[in-house]
Amino acid sequence: MGVLDGGLHAEITQILVAAPVAVDTSGIGNWLRDNAVKVILIVIGLVILMASRRGDHSRVVSVVGLSLIGLMVLGIAFSGSALDVGYWLAKLFIPSLATPGAPSGVTPTTGG
Repeated sequence: MGVLDGGLHAEITQILVAAPVAVDTSGIGNWLRDNAVKVILIVIGLVILMASRRGDHSRVVSVVGLSLIGLMVLGIAFSGSALDVGYWLAKLFIPSLATPGAPSGVTPTTGG
């Protein structure tokens, strides 16, 4: 007699075959979305503290400035407002730029 007799082995096999297996990465994606910025800020803070202890203040200012710019870009990308920011930047250089989606002053003509 083996460790599992025939009935128990068949029952376990039936349970394992019937169990649905779903593999997805939504848990990892949600964790990164919720915690990635916090982890990045902690790492940046530690780098700044270590660099400032060495007296390399210009490097500290560069790291802080570039990190803030990078976090701004990430925030714009993940918030879904990239088009609004792009329109605002374009409006700085072209003040008469029409609002996207607004009807323009040009009337379409029909073929002829």
